Amino acid sequence: MLDTRTTRGRPQRHAGRARWLRTAAGVVALGLLGAACGDEEPAAEPAPAEGAQTDAAAGEDDAAEADDGAAADDGAAADDPGEVVTDEPAEDDAAADLAPAPDPVIDTSLTAADGWVDPVDIDIPDHGRAVLQVDGGTYEFDVRCFGTGEVTEDAVEGDQRVLDLRLFSLMMTGSGLSEDGTEVDIIVERGIHIADSTAGNIAISEFGGDGQFDSVRFSGMSDTASVVASPNDLDPDGELLPIVRPSPEGVVTAQGELRPDFSSDEDAPAGPFTFAGRCQDTWPEDEIEIARG
Repeated sequence: MLDTRTTRGRPQRHAGRARWLRTAAGVVALGLLGAACGDEEPAAEPAPAEGAQTDAAAGEDDAAEADDGAAADDGAAADDPGEVVTDEPAEDDAAADLAPAPDPVIDTSLTAADGWVDPVDIDIPDHGRAVLQVDGGTYEFDVRCFGTGEVTEDAVEGDQRVLDLRLFSLMMTGSGLSEDGTEVDIIVERGIHIADSTAGNIAISEFGGDGQFDSVRFSGMSDTASVVASPNDLDPDGELLPIVRPSPEGVVTAQGELRPDFSSDEDAPAGPFTFAGRCQDTWPEDEIEIARG
């Protein structure tokens, strides 16, 4: 069985390069000159008188003080490193070297309204509830919707950072129990991307889909997961789109074929599935408030 995990991993970003700046300091060396001594010994001289000895001692004291002053001057000069020379580049050049490369951008012809799709004609549960049928089993969930669907200036109060990422974003998540009491989880998502980690992945891989990305992930049965997504390696052109079909009224349906997330997940439910859910009754007002911050 093929490994069918999705390819929504985060791509490596920021191809900018960094330069280590080295600084070389110039050091001024001071040479101390010493007097040369002669080879011949001087002739012996008669001992001076007592007064002469006193004068000589005073002269030696004066000479010692002079030598101490010279040594202090030499030490101060040695502590002075002199002029520092660097090869540090201009700030503008350094900033240019550290600037990140621009993110990949999808050139989509879709609009935010294209995120809405007519639901599959099946029974729809009450607000905050969902039902999945796959591989002969029926699974019920308590669900909540995240995102406002269309990403509009009104919803995010003109936050250009959000408007520059997606045109459409809606995700339904929930937890529930199988018929035998096993805890299960569901994530159903539809987005139309312009530039973010998912959009970058689609662009780099040259997938189709015109910026759309739909996915359904069902997990919890025997610690395995079943998934379907488009576009991905199995559907690079996005021919399965739309898999997830949300409506402005908060109804979310999906239809397709679930596969094990990993080839080793032999116990994961697989095969044709149908999903039907309805967002919480406070949607989308609660999500609009969150988006506005």
